Amino acid sequence: MTPRSLRVCCFDLASAGQGGALRLQIPGRPLAEARVVTAVDLAAIAAGAETLRDAERARRSGSRVDPAGPMRAHGEAIYRLLDGPGRDLTSALHDAHEHGCDLLVVVRLLGNPRTHPACGWRFELAHDGDGHVARRRGVQFVVQYGDRAVGEPQRLDHGRLRILFMAYSPQGVEPVLDYEGEEEAVLEALAPNVEAGRVSVEVVEDGTLAELGRRLKTARYDVVYLSGHGELREDGPVLLLEDEVGGLDLVGTERLFDALARGQTMPQLVVLASCETAGNRDDVASMAAGLVARGVPAVLGWVRPVADADATQASRDLLDQLATGHALPEAAAFARRELADTDAKRHAPARTHGWSTMHLATGEAAGFALDVGVPPPEAGLAPPTEIYKFLGDGRMRVLQQGFVGRRRALQRLIRILRHGKDGDATRAGAVVIGMKGVGKSCLAGRAIDRHGQDSGELALLVLHGALDDATVLEHARRCAVASGDREAEKVLENVNEPVERRIERLLLGRWSKRALVVVLDDFEKNLELCPDGLARLSPFAAPLLGTLLPACRTAKAKVLITSTVDFELAPQLQGSLSAIELGPLEPSDVRKLWTRGRETDLRDVSPAQWDALAERLGRNARILDWARILLGGRSSREIEDLVAKAQAELPVWREGAGDVDAQTRLVELFLFHSALDRAQAEAHPDVRVFLERARVYELAVPIEALLPMGDGLQLDLRREIPALANVGLLEFGSFEGGRGYRVSPLVVAELAVADAERWHRAAAQYFEGVSNTRHGRRADLITRAWEHSLFADTEDLSDRLGSQLRAHLHLEGLYSMAYSMAERQIRAYPHSFFAALWAGDAALDAGRVSEARTHFELADLHAERPDIDPLLVAMLHHQYARVLATQGEFDSACERLGSSYALLLRCFGTEARLEIATSLHQLAVTLSDRRKPLEALPVITRALGIRRALLGTDEHRDVAADVHELARVLRALDRLPEARAQIEHSVAIKRRLFPDNDHRDVAASLHELGSIHRAQGNLTDAGACLTQALTVQRRVYTTDDHPDVAGTLHELALVLFEQQAADAAIESLRKVLTIESRIYHTRNHYRLAESEFALGMMLIENDKAEEGTEFVNHALEVLRAQVPGHPILQQIARISPVNVARAALGARQSGERGDALDQGLDALHKAGEPHATVAAYLDAIARRAGPALVPLPGGARSLDDVARDLPEDIAKFLRTVRDAALAADAAREGPA
Repeated sequence: MTPRSLRVCCFDLASAGQGGALRLQIPGRPLAEARVVTAVDLAAIAAGAETLRDAERARRSGSRVDPAGPMRAHGEAIYRLLDGPGRDLTSALHDAHEHGCDLLVVVRLLGNPRTHPACGWRFELAHDGDGHVARRRGVQFVVQYGDRAVGEPQRLDHGRLRILFMAYSPQGVEPVLDYEGEEEAVLEALAPNVEAGRVSVEVVEDGTLAELGRRLKTARYDVVYLSGHGELREDGPVLLLEDEVGGLDLVGTERLFDALARGQTMPQLVVLASCETAGNRDDVASMAAGLVARGVPAVLGWVRPVADADATQASRDLLDQLATGHALPEAAAFARRELADTDAKRHAPARTHGWSTMHLATGEAAGFALDVGVPPPEAGLAPPTEIYKFLGDGRMRVLQQGFVGRRRALQRLIRILRHGKDGDATRAGAVVIGMKGVGKSCLAGRAIDRHGQDSGELALLVLHGALDDATVLEHARRCAVASGDREAEKVLENVNEPVERRIERLLLGRWSKRALVVVLDDFEKNLELCPDGLARLSPFAAPLLGTLLPACRTAKAKVLITSTVDFELAPQLQGSLSAIELGPLEPSDVRKLWTRGRETDLRDVSPAQWDALAERLGRNARILDWARILLGGRSSREIEDLVAKAQAELPVWREGAGDVDAQTRLVELFLFHSALDRAQAEAHPDVRVFLERARVYELAVPIEALLPMGDGLQLDLRREIPALANVGLLEFGSFEGGRGYRVSPLVVAELAVADAERWHRAAAQYFEGVSNTRHGRRADLITRAWEHSLFADTEDLSDRLGSQLRAHLHLEGLYSMAYSMAERQIRAYPHSFFAALWAGDAALDAGRVSEARTHFELADLHAERPDIDPLLVAMLHHQYARVLATQGEFDSACERLGSSYALLLRCFGTEARLEIATSLHQLAVTLSDRRKPLEALPVITRALGIRRALLGTDEHRDVAADVHELARVLRALDRLPEARAQIEHSVAIKRRLFPDNDHRDVAASLHELGSIHRAQGNLTDAGACLTQALTVQRRVYTTDDHPDVAGTLHELALVLFEQQAADAAIESLRKVLTIESRIYHTRNHYRLAESEFALGMMLIENDKAEEGTEFVNHALEVLRAQVPGHPILQQIARISPVNVARAALGARQSGERGDALDQGLDALHKAGEPHATVAAYLDAIARRAGPALVPLPGGARSLDDVARDLPEDIAKFLRTVRDAALAADAAREGPA
């Protein structure tokens, strides 16, 4: 719609300086044409205003006298004043109408508002004899303080109307206003613009001037909306705000303006939705006028006390108009007109005339307008259309609409979440304690919503009910994924740390400055009740809180717990949580519920009936909600019968008296039977059976999911399910963005039917069916299906679902979670082959080698069953072989891999399968680890050839792995140039596949490239590659306790040693041994033996022969037992005394020393005594010493002298070598 043009008619009222008279002038006209309003005229108008004021007060006191007459009289006096003898206002109205224009009537009050006699006049009531002019379309009235020229509205070019809403309701002030309902009505009206990003609404829950000032300092707002009580006192108008503890704080104009002025920017408009904020006495200016005079651009207030409904409607319409780009005067005129039209539709005795008390005061009449041509910054979140929403995984049910009461608890909770303070005490969070249904979760949800508005990006980690590692880990991971925090995901994927340690790392590390609330809902399911004291934490909950509470006491994150039971904390955690106890709703809050429902569900329920019913329902929020639904649509007679029945069957609730649980259950049963009676009367007796079956679902699900629950029942569920929700037997919810239903726990506490397995099976099949999307299987829905399958007594269904979960969790690296879930499946199906295979596989991925072997052994027992898929048996052999190789049992590992290969070949009938390539790859790895590179080379070559042929590209992770292994085999064969070419190709592939380089595959290839550089003598490049590999590994694993990290540190130590940094190398290898001991839980492992041998040789060369020899001897013992063909053993064989002696005799005869001799002598020297003596003696032989073979070690002149200090076998060996040398000499020289 094209906006109408606007004309302006302006009147100035200023002091005439003649006995209190005023001068009325139209700007632009000569001063001579100004009119003087005499003191007599002023007194008459003021008297009319006073008469109107008295009539309005009388009406509020119960008088049936309609103030419409005094309103008209005062309005006519105002009109005559402005119109004057020249009919100025009449002409302006006529001209605007004739030209199709809107008319802006501006009354500028010039001078001090405190002393201006017209400050209290109601210009908006101007009446021309045909009606109040301001009620006509196209007419806008504005009172301006000051002489600023009327220009164009200021355009807000940031694209969004920014609103700050604050209600205040101090203790002891009556009546308690329904500010929550007002907020919801405003948000509902603004919903389209909020969704489009045109409006943002933030709420200050505290109701204090200090918190209002803080929010104004931290952000910019266009509109500040203040809702609550106001009064006109002897010393001026005041708002009845709250102090820090909820008491009364009388805030006058000066203090309010000071808070506004200290903000980032002065708001364009302040809405004072408080009584008498625009009214005044003769000697006191209104708050609206006072704020404008001090510098607030515009203030909208109320001259007299106004009904909640009127204030809410006017504010809703005003803000909605502003959000769509209308200028402030136009928006105010629209709101006044709509309010008047609404009032006119009421019966005369019920009319409030609220529109007449609405007053807009400005410092610049044109006001402001949102420039809707500027795109909004971003889309907003529309206010909810559903009453409830579900947080976390859908089991924490909180109100989106309809919240009522709990103000003090809410304010306290928000302060704890925001500042970590409860008064002066530092807190990690709070626990909200109360019986079922009092609104603990809804209070938590409201506090979270308010905290999120203030903190900006608020993250939630919602955990519901009984907790375990898998639940905590998965929900923490979802929290990380939701915020795109890949680094946090890596911390959570570190399988080498307990879950609580990973959470602690995040809270004190990456998330230490992040606004985060960890919600533990229904926490009573993690408590053990004690008959003689507070409940105790479960074995899982105790360490979890032991981690969360200290971390959240210092970090920005906070913990929020809801529980029906109080519990005891460990001594060191005392004082970490504030306890907030919730009881029944206050009577004033119960009455608010009736007020809100009187137009809908409760329209035929009297206040007395509602109050009587509430007292017998314990003023329990959730039960009252059910009762409200149950009363909806009933006739007056039915309502009377229900209330009478409640009064007869239910006692008046006595808080703290008797068994509260028994009272609650009695109330629930009463409502259940009332609802059931109604449902069965309208449907069929089978309703109860359906409800008991449908309780299998903890979450709201679509009708399709509930249809199987009606099997064999005479119910049309598509018709009946919405009807059952209408009487409170089913709760509304949402599922995947659509409508969902679930059986309320108040109706059926838990699934307890005899054939529960059948309904779990139906639920599992439903979730499995809807999990299949165009993007693949939804893991969260598969998980729900799998959870139900464990109770369905259907092993094949659990195996099928578990297989999908296994693949997903492996891909995500959630090894510990997979292991935990596999163990659960084993407990459900102890003889399940798949469950044992899954558990072993997950344990192996998690580095729990011993547990993996135990589960594989169990799976092996079931592998011969004819119903087992041979491909799964092949997988078992393959994975079992990995465990065996890790434990150094290479023969058994190769045997298993051979079995796996044979099964795969039998199943597929060809080697041209990726599964075959994977089997061959693992065999090559095992042969390489066994130090049989010649056997490994053709195997890995075959694997690589198959893979390339099938994939048609090298750009694949598995191809890169094959190339990597080929490089490793070539290095073992001392074909270093070829090895380097292959590993560089592998690195290049992996870097293209993982551009951020933060992947263990990249680290593995960098490690191998470093090893090749070292073998080629390029120590600088070797160190650089290994350091890069170590950096990636530490980022990926977030710990050093991993075999890959140990291997890289080992290789780095060798580089350091060759760079003459012996001390650093030795220290690095000692760290490697510590890591490997923690990983393998034994010293007798071939990986440790490799490290021990390297460390021992370094120590021997650095004059620590005794310690070094011990390491070397133990390493050789382990290697001979586990890896007989290990290169270290071959090296030892090459440098044995016998081989060195042969080389020494050869040198003696030829006169040429080879490298083998020098290397052997060097190794014997490093081995310490008695090997060093043997080396010296053999060196003397090689140097062609005389027949006496002098000089000998220690200055001895003969072998006999040396032999006395040598073991007999070594002395005998040296004599044999000497005799051989002498015999060779004699043969060479011939007869004397």
